[in-house]
Amino acid sequence: MKKNTFLIVGILTIAAIITTNLVVSNKKKSSLSNSPSVKITQVKKERISDTLIASGIIIQKEEEKINYDESKGNITHWYVQEGQQVQKGTALFQYDGEDLKKQKQRLEITGSRLALQIEQTRSQIKQLNAQFKESVKDSTDLNKTINKSLEQQESLERELKLSELEIQQNEMEKDVLNKKLEQLVVKSTISGIVKKITQPRTEQSGLNQQLSIYIVSSNPFQVQGTISEFDSVYVKEGQQVVVKPKVLSNQAWKGIVKHIDLTPITDSSISTLNKSNPVVTSYPFIVELSDTQEGLQDGYHVALEIHIKDKENVLTIPNDAVLIQDQKEFVYIVENGKLYKKTIETGLTNDLIKEVTTGIHEGDMVVHNPLPGWKDGMEVLTDDTAS
Repeated sequence: MKKNTFLIVGILTIAAIITTNLVVSNKKKSSLSNSPSVKITQVKKERISDTLIASGIIIQKEEEKINYDESKGNITHWYVQEGQQVQKGTALFQYDGEDLKKQKQRLEITGSRLALQIEQTRSQIKQLNAQFKESVKDSTDLNKTINKSLEQQESLERELKLSELEIQQNEMEKDVLNKKLEQLVVKSTISGIVKKITQPRTEQSGLNQQLSIYIVSSNPFQVQGTISEFDSVYVKEGQQVVVKPKVLSNQAWKGIVKHIDLTPITDSSISTLNKSNPVVTSYPFIVELSDTQEGLQDGYHVALEIHIKDKENVLTIPNDAVLIQDQKEFVYIVENGKLYKKTIETGLTNDLIKEVTTGIHEGDMVVHNPLPGWKDGMEVLTDDTAS
């Protein structure tokens, strides 16, 4: 009888323990099922960059435009054609230079005349000196003879000096003309490709304004961009740039800021009289590409991501992990399935991540998109995407 009693009591005790455990387990499951599910990310150290966005256009690194020069005559010969590769110093075309040649002939005639005139004047001075010696011997009025001879000599010497000055000017004019004649064969000042040739027609007016030949450099492309006066204080030479053509949105090229022009460009289309729309001032700058340029074309419009600040090996968190309350920044971290609110201080920020200077540590798990109503110690369900 006692054995049966102990057996029954034992069975009931075990049943009570199992029931208690099931109740506790069900309550815990019920509590967790009411807990919010959150996405978490591990706080880690990495490089962070702050970028500034600007626009630009792909341009040739060098170009040469040569206009028709009417003063050198008609173009008699073309040495190149469109699409041809040329080197620096390659002959492009030649003028006939008829007017210049006629001017040279006139100068040569004038020079010969002046040379004869100088020779004649010098001969007259020698003859005057010889006559002076004879006239002194036979003169009854020596002073009068001497004065007359001196006046004649001074007059001849003035003529000689003027002739010598004229011949110097003649030589200078011939030198200038010879240089122009040497330039009748026009040569390229850069290496590149002949992009376009426009042969001037004599019946047109304003020939000296018509483009004769356009050469683009065979050197790598570069980017010409513009930044506003507000952004100009952040952009410096040597900063890294990512170049993204608008027609090739899934591709990018690297470069650096090579030069910033301090001469502003003013948008004159906006009225200076309208105070609500002040004049927009921009500054041009040049980006030198460092990557292979295959796929790029002259004239492509591009977006420029300029890295204005960089920091290495700093603690970072996603921007969407930060909660701002009362002008302070907070994050929630998860430890053992519970939330804990942390006040943080931040530094550099870009479009994706934010630097954290104090408040949390490397390896902490921060929650994405925290809600203002959360409390310390609140239980949460986490995903399996923590890294």
